[in-house]
Amino acid sequence: MSLFSRTDKSLLGQWWWTIDRGLLFAFLALIVFGILMVATASPAVAETLELDPYHFLKRHVIVLVPALTLFFGASMLSHRNIWRLFSLVFVGAVLAMILVLFVGIEIKGAKRWLHLPGFSLQPSEFIKPAFAVAAAWFMALHKERGGLHR
Repeated sequence: MSLFSRTDKSLLGQWWWTIDRGLLFAFLALIVFGILMVATASPAVAETLELDPYHFLKRHVIVLVPALTLFFGASMLSHRNIWRLFSLVFVGAVLAMILVLFVGIEIKGAKRWLHLPGFSLQPSEFIKPAFAVAAAWFMALHKERGGLHR
């Protein structure tokens, strides 16, 4: 029995029939596994740092909520809108990486971070998914146009 029928024209219904469900369930299994790993490994480290035993677990879950929201939101976009969004992310991350050279802060010997109110941000982490989308897009264009040999 399926969650949605194939004739369901709602946004969630269309999403359900176009998403790779095997990959989705593998992704969700990795999230659960990650939560379990943080829950079991972090209390000893937190106590060593004189923090609440579940400090790192709480932070992990707090960051996980917007990450999942972005993941599901991006998975509902059309291919064209994904390209547009990740083009902006790519350009923004490149600009932020240039900004790190001038106003970045050094953490543990490396100047890779931008300090924002309440947290630090490593712009190179945003380049990774944006580059993956850009590379996939260019490979698809290359295949669509017949490759190098016409």
